[in-house]
Amino acid sequence: MPAEPKPLSQNLVKKLKSLQQKKNRDKEHGYIAEGIRLCEEALGSSRIHYGVITTDVLDSPRGKTLVGRLQKQNIPIYKATASQFKNISDTKTPQGIALVIQKPPFSEPDPLTSPCLALDHIRDPGNLGTLLRSANWFGVKDIYVSTESVDPYNPKVVRSSMGSLFHCRIHENMELPSLLNTLGQKDYRCIGASTNGVDIRTVSSFEKDVIIIGSEAHGISQHLSNYIDIEVAIPGSGKGESLNAAIAGSIFLYHFTMRKKHDGQQ
Repeated sequence: MPAEPKPLSQNLVKKLKSLQQKKNRDKEHGYIAEGIRLCEEALGSSRIHYGVITTDVLDSPRGKTLVGRLQKQNIPIYKATASQFKNISDTKTPQGIALVIQKPPFSEPDPLTSPCLALDHIRDPGNLGTLLRSANWFGVKDIYVSTESVDPYNPKVVRSSMGSLFHCRIHENMELPSLLNTLGQKDYRCIGASTNGVDIRTVSSFEKDVIIIGSEAHGISQHLSNYIDIEVAIPGSGKGESLNAAIAGSIFLYHFTMRKKHDGQQ
């Protein structure tokens, strides 16, 4: 019979609460995934340090199943009170279950897939999470996140990625000028999303593509212009100034992955 989860100590409450800050996530090499669906998604695709669950969730059918799966993998589980969980949660309405997951080790920027995605000054957690979700949907594995962007392991990014974070290779804290210079030397074509570029419908995929999406407010940084081979725009017929960064990035991902399939380059 599975062992009863251990009570959550106040020291662990403090540690869990500290993981809401990037400096502590970096120090501990871990981050929090909160909510039953995210926790189910993380199992089998991430290295989990331990889980935290409230009595209400522990007594639910999905909670029992999830705890059983965690125990089969010898992952420690702690039982929290409702007030303890509220204290460690980043949401207004906590679901009563969370996992502490190990951040993947740093890997050199050597993408194995094309296209790959480079994100410049993406500071909105919802936009970054959506871009990760779209990248996963279209089979794009390698995502390079600039030093100026929001932390990809921010709790809001983790939630908005809907589990896609677990299935992508995220290269964080990237100096994009150096990265794009390296990719250019490896014969990658650097595609910059722009409002003044050539019509995306006229641009075919290439054997090696890196798609660059800039900030929500200012687009791609000026200092990256020397590394961009082609600027590409999404034409519109309305009166809006520009598309949201996550929407524009998703359209780029759709176009260049679908064109690659159409052109028989898989």
